[in-house]
Amino acid sequence: MAVGYVGYVIGRVQDMPEQAHPLVLYVLLNLSVLSVEICYGAIGGSLGLVCDGVHMFINCFGITLSLIAVECSNRSPSLESSYGFDRIHVLSAFTNAVFLGFVAMFIVVEAVMRFGEENNTHADHVVSVALVGLTINVVGLALLGVSSRRGKQAQKKLGKRFSSSIGSPTGSMDSYAPQRYAQLLNLQGVLLHAMCDVVSSVGVITSSLLVQYYGWDWADPLMSLLIAALIYRSTIPFLISSGQTLLQVAPVKARSALDKSIREITMVTGVLECSKEHMWTFSPDVLVTTVHIRIRDDANESDVLLMVNRLLSSVSQHVTIQIDKDHVSSIL
Repeated sequence: MAVGYVGYVIGRVQDMPEQAHPLVLYVLLNLSVLSVEICYGAIGGSLGLVCDGVHMFINCFGITLSLIAVECSNRSPSLESSYGFDRIHVLSAFTNAVFLGFVAMFIVVEAVMRFGEENNTHADHVVSVALVGLTINVVGLALLGVSSRRGKQAQKKLGKRFSSSIGSPTGSMDSYAPQRYAQLLNLQGVLLHAMCDVVSSVGVITSSLLVQYYGWDWADPLMSLLIAALIYRSTIPFLISSGQTLLQVAPVKARSALDKSIREITMVTGVLECSKEHMWTFSPDVLVTTVHIRIRDDANESDVLLMVNRLLSSVSQHVTIQIDKDHVSSIL
């Protein structure tokens, strides 16, 4: 049964886009090293080494959540979920950010309690383990660089198709689904996490050497606080962005573009008023817009609908327009 499950997982990985394969390898490498760091750090009393391992685990956890979310988001829409499952990625990002915050808080509390205590760690062994972690992190950066380049190449190939689907009145969310992959994984954010891993590994090595050669026992908890600061630095933006998406907040730039489109719509022949304009972020790359248009009774409804849809489709991927005729205007 276990062999069959492993075979199933391998098959799912092989079915993923090519740019995901380096990410999977990166996660496996980090899991092998972080387990050693956490175990040895706990036994040897090195808080910095434990924090470095925890930070690597958080990075792996975030990438795994993103991979799972992308797999789930590829499911077709249903009657119960008419918009599809893209928001699973947003929910996973928010959950990951909250989890990161609690872990960083634990590190801060533990580091503060360590100040003033005598450090009994074996610095030479800690440095050896941290050097292995640093090597894996550098290799991971190279793998992520390969994945990022592949993702950019895929985006270039799909860029024209993406632009044409948004600008077309008949464009749908499914017409640019392949490009969502690189955006949902947020490779730039993953690279930032990996760079933080490298910095934290260097910090652990530095603090261990300071303890060994200068007797600075405070270096270990201080480095732990710096690692916690790195975690908060990379977590807060994700928490804010995912929280705004869950609260259906429209991006500032998109809102400005919508206001401009609304002004242009009011100048369309036959349009009397635009009302109940709503825009929200369904997922990181899908904006939803609804609007009510009041037109003259003698206006051509089809022409107005086509023009309004063309204007709104330039800023939103999913547009719903309700047109109401003003019978009073025809009487006057």
